[in-house]
Amino acid sequence: MAARARLIWQPHPNVIIAGLTGMEARLGRNISRIFDRGAAIAERRAKTGAPWQDRTGNARAGLRGQSEVRAGRAELVLSGNQHYSQWLELAHQGRWATIIPTMQGMGEFMRSELRGAMSR
Repeated sequence: MAARARLIWQPHPNVIIAGLTGMEARLGRNISRIFDRGAAIAERRAKTGAPWQDRTGNARAGLRGQSEVRAGRAELVLSGNQHYSQWLELAHQGRWATIIPTMQGMGEFMRSELRGAMSR
């Protein structure tokens, strides 16, 4: 007869529910941490990658990355707070854009980070 071993674990449903509840809280904290980090990285990338030459430094200094995580929704926002920020993004076929290209580049980073959080 071949050697054989078996391990059977039959936890009470309350043990499973408690484990899932804890997992939901951990996952929420991980997602919040990932989006906070993503906002900081996006802000830094936008500021360092802005293709324009500063005159006052206000446009670059006004770039802000922010994150907001609520029940069922996580959001990463990159914005410029100058009245002309929209023109830097849109005028001249986006030649001076930094927000849109930065956010396009953040997609793979966020996908990778979130995939990692789901596997922990």
